Amino acid sequence: MTCDELIRQLEDCTLPLPMFDHRAHVQAGFAYLQRHGYAGALIAMAGALRRFAAHHGKHGLYHETVTAACLALIHQRMAEDL
Repeated sequence: MTCDELIRQLEDCTLPLPMFDHRAHVQAGFAYLQRHGYAGALIAMAGALRRFAAHHGKHGLYHETVTAACLALIHQRMAEDL
């Protein structure tokens, strides 16, 4: 699945829950960082994850600190590869 498809399905909650595994989380983080930079990616991804979790009845699943840390690690790795 392309990054565009993943983000669209994540944001409109049509992505099946089992397909949003660790790899998809990292791919989404990478895509949001490419589009928005760190601060914008954190806002966009946090909103998408909260909606996605709520849509699937997982209201308490989202964790802001974990999301921020994961995005920071992906962002750092992206900067190292430049």
